[in-house]
Amino acid sequence: MNRKNDLYMNQRKCFKWDEGIFIILILIIVSLPFIFFDYSIPAFTPIKDLSLQLLVLFGIAIWALKIIAVESIYWQKSDLNKPIFLYLIFGNFSLIWSVNIYHSVLILPLFLAGPILFFIITNSVCEQKSIDKLLFIIIIIGLCLGIYGILQYYGIDFRVWDRDIGRQRVMGQFGNVNYFAEYIILPLSLTFGLILSKNKIYNRLLLLLALLAMGGALFFTFTRGSYLAIVVTISLILFLYFKSVENEQTKHFYKKAILLFLLFIIIVLALIYIPHPLNREGTALGKLKSRTTIEVLISGSSTLRRLAIWKCTWMMIEDYPILGSGLGTYAYHTLKYQAEFFSAGNNRDIYPYGNAAQAHNEYLQLWSELGIVGLLFFVCIIFTYYRNILKNVKGMDEKEKTITIGLVGGVTAVLIDAMFGFPLQLSASMSLFWIFLGLTISQTNVALESKKDKATTKNGIYDKKGKITVKGEGRGISFHRNHTKKGIAYTMVIVLVIICF
Repeated sequence: MNRKNDLYMNQRKCFKWDEGIFIILILIIVSLPFIFFDYSIPAFTPIKDLSLQLLVLFGIAIWALKIIAVESIYWQKSDLNKPIFLYLIFGNFSLIWSVNIYHSVLILPLFLAGPILFFIITNSVCEQKSIDKLLFIIIIIGLCLGIYGILQYYGIDFRVWDRDIGRQRVMGQFGNVNYFAEYIILPLSLTFGLILSKNKIYNRLLLLLALLAMGGALFFTFTRGSYLAIVVTISLILFLYFKSVENEQTKHFYKKAILLFLLFIIIVLALIYIPHPLNREGTALGKLKSRTTIEVLISGSSTLRRLAIWKCTWMMIEDYPILGSGLGTYAYHTLKYQAEFFSAGNNRDIYPYGNAAQAHNEYLQLWSELGIVGLLFFVCIIFTYYRNILKNVKGMDEKEKTITIGLVGGVTAVLIDAMFGFPLQLSASMSLFWIFLGLTISQTNVALESKKDKATTKNGIYDKKGKITVKGEGRGISFHRNHTKKGIAYTMVIVLVIICF
């Protein structure tokens, strides 16, 4: 009986510490899209970076304190643990051979924040109601940003942003239209995945309003990379729904949804390219048409500029192909390689030029900084993630499946957009990307747990026979408390290592 009460008290302690981590996650989700500091130039990026790093630091500190309080470590099992941990360790080791240790150290906290956030979520968010609350908050934030973006397009904004004109006007509180678009595709993809469900998970009117607001704001950004990301993401979401159901009637429903989406794409293309009063020059459709013509896509200044940046990046890769030049060294290298590129042949006449601190392709930049080894670690993370989804999604109930597919949609949107931008270097979109990864694993674990045929109490610690069963048992590795001095010392050393890391 003492053993049973002991485990019960430990379980209650875990819940209390997990509530603290849950608050940290809410602060990250709510604060990063909106926070700014007008006395900083730029007013947005530095304060967002600082806020994310501090909040993740608080999160890992609470996690460490939980370990001390319950005197045990529980590590949630996941196929993603190993590749993410190896990716994180390799990024740290790259400081050894970095060509500029100063730049590497500067970017290191932001690099660590994402993977650490993933581990915090997978080991602390273990209940369906916690996942539901976090997703609801993400949708509400997306709704607010969508409405704000539409208002910005029509010139309704705070006076402090009056200096931003044209397409850049629709920037939310990110300071750049592309940064705004690279963020909004995450909650937009999630909302689309949820609204397709035949079961009611959240209020359908709320989901519809959020979808329209975020879709409208994204449209007014005229950001082509994000458009492509959303089209690919919607296609994947429909495919996953179609493949995950076995009922023929439901399959037929999603087959019709796929056909309707194709019809929608054809209608949109017709509205953009066939001349009519609504797509005249100066209208919203007219602006979109001017940015998506074949000529602009092939030889426009934005396209040529990116081609020049990618060619410069490839020159860096050729010099450091295996291990890269070191974490965060791209900006240090860029001027040297651009000077070399534009001085060759007639490149200066062919390509637009200017300082480029990012490669506008996450995969090329990752290769240049961490080499092919670091890139393969990241690709392994993505491959393992999708393999895990395909393996588990069919066995989930309707709600679990819907949430998982919505989260997969957000992750996919970022990965597609990353081919033309750098969403994983922006605090708001990067943090939400890792949160989606972590919540996907948490949702999968909850689904696996719900399949167990056990009648649990409110706190989930007794089975049908009244025997003790710690929540998550069988899905993780436990290091239970040891009252000996040696055991306590061992726990303290692990905690110190976590905090120092």
